[in-house]
Amino acid sequence: MVITTAKRKPKKKTNRCLFGSSTALKKMKILFILFFTSIITFGQNDTNNDSKLIEENLIGEWKFLKTLDQNGNEVKKVTSRNRITPKGKPVILEAIGPDIIINNDGTLKKIEKEKVSNGFWRIKSDDVIEYEMLISKNSKQGKAMITLQKLSPRRNYKEDEKGNFLVLDTYIILKLTDRKLEIKYEKNYKMIYAKEGK
Repeated sequence: MVITTAKRKPKKKTNRCLFGSSTALKKMKILFILFFTSIITFGQNDTNNDSKLIEENLIGEWKFLKTLDQNGNEVKKVTSRNRITPKGKPVILEAIGPDIIINNDGTLKKIEKEKVSNGFWRIKSDDVIEYEMLISKNSKQGKAMITLQKLSPRRNYKEDEKGNFLVLDTYIILKLTDRKLEIKYEKNYKMIYAKEGK
């Protein structure tokens, strides 16, 4: 006895979509693209406005007031977190900041007692500012840097076209208004500044 089975017709493949139809999927893709394009566009405008406000608030003459520890207590000296003496002991730093003049042309001055240092500034992000300080090759610090370069050939300082040194410092802004500036100092401290004339 021969048993034959009826051949089943293969099921027709359909493009089933989670959202019902492929047309609905296409609409969802378009809405998705439009949504993220608008977020990116508006986000860029907000960032530009934030940068302009930060720049406006930074420009001016800043007077150093005091250095505070994590508990809000004023300190006069701090232990450096990354500098050591030749004997391997941590360096103790005077917790006094220079007064700072930040100009709208990208230049700045640091004034500490009777010493004036010139340089340049730029905003790296909403909470980071960079100072590139110019150190004359003929100054005491410049001569020390030349000696260090000779003793340690791997030490390579950036120089301008006249052979003066450019030293980059990065500062984290903890708080900034049109009257007050707080900058992170060493690891657990902050320097407080007030804008002159405000």
